[in-house]
Amino acid sequence: MVREARNNAGQDIKGISTLLGLSTDYYEEIEAGLVPPDNLLRKLCSLYGWNYKQIQQKIKTQSTHIFGTRQPPLTASEIQARLPKVEIPDIPEASAGVSLHEQIKQARVEADQNVEGMSLLLQINPEYYQQIESGDAVPDPAMLKKISTLYGWNYHEILNREKSEQLANCSRPLPFSNLLTLLLTT
Repeated sequence: MVREARNNAGQDIKGISTLLGLSTDYYEEIEAGLVPPDNLLRKLCSLYGWNYKQIQQKIKTQSTHIFGTRQPPLTASEIQARLPKVEIPDIPEASAGVSLHEQIKQARVEADQNVEGMSLLLQINPEYYQQIESGDAVPDPAMLKKISTLYGWNYHEILNREKSEQLANCSRPLPFSNLLTLLLTT
């Protein structure tokens, strides 16, 4: 029935699966008789101009006749075949001993980006970005969060590392209010 409707509409499998946001393999399984989940069934009915309630009733009567009262469970290999393939990117850890501004510059160079491109992505002017890379300016926590997100770093690890370095580098004791502000900005 689904295949007939697709052919009558003059569409190929790739076109319909794209419209529905499905992989072509999954759509082919539906054409072969797989009962789609309810939200997808509604999309199919809307796409082909079918009455949802009638189609739902037809599926229930066929499913009861063929499978009993429920669909057979999928095997592990079938479930795994339906899952989208996700590649986990290799995100290098922040190397110890590298200052924040050096780490930011290294990341930009490794990303093969220029200063103007990075400042545009961060929505700041290029001079300010250059000051951050040179170490003349320290990014505020909001900017550090943007930079961390952009490079895929753990913001809290970077923030805590910077706080620890600032506390370790203090040659004189900080006033209590500055220390409290430093510790509470997260």
